[in-house]
Amino acid sequence: MKIKLIYILVLFPLLQGYAQNYDWVRHDSLVKAGIHQIYGIELDKAEKTFDVVLVEYPTHPS
Repeated sequence: MKIKLIYILVLFPLLQGYAQNYDWVRHDSLVKAGIHQIYGIELDKAEKTFDVVLVEYPTHPS
């Protein structure tokens, strides 16, 4: 029980620090721009936008 508590107390702040350093605004704006480009039938632009997302955020599931 104590070991689990120690893991939680150590790992939780580390995960919080990672989440705060992530540039959510840029990521979300790129994804939204790509979606708008798809709806506007600008498929070449959308592909380039999503390529940027893949390069800049390779571990993100989007």
